[in-house]
Amino acid sequence: MDDQEVVEQYQGAVRRYCRRRTWNAADAEDAAQAVLLRWVSRREREVANPEAWLLQAAKWACASLTTRRLHDEANRDTDGLHNAKTGAWRHDPQAIDPATLVTEAAVVREMLRRLPERDRVVIAQVYFHGATMDHLGRRLQCSPAYAACLAQRARKRARAILGEMGVRGIG
Repeated sequence: MDDQEVVEQYQGAVRRYCRRRTWNAADAEDAAQAVLLRWVSRREREVANPEAWLLQAAKWACASLTTRRLHDEANRDTDGLHNAKTGAWRHDPQAIDPATLVTEAAVVREMLRRLPERDRVVIAQVYFHGATMDHLGRRLQCSPAYAACLAQRARKRARAILGEMGVRGIG
């Protein structure tokens, strides 16, 4: 199967995957286009399973895009509450009204800011970078089983913080 046939056959699956992993349709389209262009310009010509290759590339493209978006959001003073350069708050951060957090990214950023550092690393690795428990265990220098426990605790703390912020409907 040549490159054009692979692109035509799997572009829908790649776009759907990217749409589920990103925050909006424009980001999904950017990630899908990057993956399809990467497929066409890849160095290794023979790929045993093109669909697996494309979906793995989509996973990394979406994670990279999400990380870049979060980084950009964190470095901007979008909600008017926190100055990222000085680290100063304009008023008490515990008194934030969820209505002032206009985007999902701002809510996630604020939740991550309130989490302890280790929980922040766990959440970022699992949800933004797609790390497995094995990878997380190696990163945190612990067993995969303990990494799963840490991930569960981090999720509980994240849910609690989101609840304190007034965010409802958390899975």
